[in-house]
Amino acid sequence: MEWQPIETAPKDGTDILVMYIHISTQCVFNAFWIKHEEGLNEPEDEGWWSYVWSEVGRTLLTDKQTPTYWMPLPQPPEKEASNANFKR
Repeated sequence: MEWQPIETAPKDGTDILVMYIHISTQCVFNAFWIKHEEGLNEPEDEGWWSYVWSEVGRTLLTDKQTPTYWMPLPQPPEKEASNANFKR
């Protein structure tokens, strides 16, 4: 997977990885696009959002945090072995 320009990212609510550079540091977030929908949210709510602490808290990525690149999320790891296989 290669980083792609943010302009090509899906804007359908799909979770993706986004990246921006801040003071020579590559900052990467799991993010998704929220579009403005009349009656459902405010125009200023449209943009790239990322989770804060958990899936119930989120923050709008703006200003210096505005993503410039994106890539799809990798596949999650396979299901971990059950605790029955755990040896001490």
